[in-house]
Amino acid sequence: MKTKKFVSVLFGVAFALVLNIFYCYANEFEDAEFLYSKINEFLIAHKDVNPEMFDDVCKEFMGGTIPKTNLLDKQDFEKKSKRNIVLYRGVENKKYADEFKQGKVYLSCWGVRGSGVYTTTSLRCAESYANKENFNDTIIEMFISKSNAKILDNDYLEKLKKIIIEKHKVEFGEFESNYRNEYVFDSSSSYNSKIFAMVYQEVVAELSGLGLSDDDYLKEEARIFKKKMSQVKESAVYQKVFSEKKRYYKSNKAYVWFNSGLLAKLLGYDVLYTKDLLSKDYEFGNEEEYLIINANILNVLQK
Repeated sequence: MKTKKFVSVLFGVAFALVLNIFYCYANEFEDAEFLYSKINEFLIAHKDVNPEMFDDVCKEFMGGTIPKTNLLDKQDFEKKSKRNIVLYRGVENKKYADEFKQGKVYLSCWGVRGSGVYTTTSLRCAESYANKENFNDTIIEMFISKSNAKILDNDYLEKLKKIIIEKHKVEFGEFESNYRNEYVFDSSSSYNSKIFAMVYQEVVAELSGLGLSDDDYLKEEARIFKKKMSQVKESAVYQKVFSEKKRYYKSNKAYVWFNSGLLAKLLGYDVLYTKDLLSKDYEFGNEEEYLIINANILNVLQK
């Protein structure tokens, strides 16, 4: 009797596990199909928009304003941020920080995960993007509600995209092996490649014969390359090329597919979460990133 009871319990546990796995995969497939339908709806709704202008459509859809009621003084911020998710963002220019603290949000599709406000729980990571001579005015502090913000894990989103590729090969199979840059038009790319090659050759020539160790060589290479590129960027030719620069996805479908922030928004989420090497200098290991795709949930410290 004991043996039968033990086998029965084991069978019950195994069945529960199988059932749980089945429902897990069922949910993934359902979510993937929902995302597939939302992508197509979005593309059809904007099928007449030229790829060069498609980013404007995305910015309007994402929204770029923080509600005035969410712009808080220090006292309110300290009170309301308790037991919530405090986030930081570093910017190079004080002007952008000041405008953000007044509720204006800048969205760009060219971040690693596409459109949204890139924030992190790591202050040191945010500092790596801030103005080194003016941390106080170029670090933005904010928080989102731990209980109300709808957060999507980026790993799960990538799973859904893989399912879409497998199930809808005719429409999305091309994205299985191709990279984002293959779909991007950049009027400065040819000039950029020539400049990088020229500067790199100069760096190699300058370091040749010095007998440096591998570590010292890499450090010197990075230092000299950065210095020479700074000099190049001051030239009239460089500034003209980049002031007239045009950059856009060659197709609207590619724009949507490679824009994880937009995909998360299409799924109805407020935030896309990931852990990654986020620091500008890649020196701190994996840190938390919260890509805010619904600016209405942000509460910002005005200081």
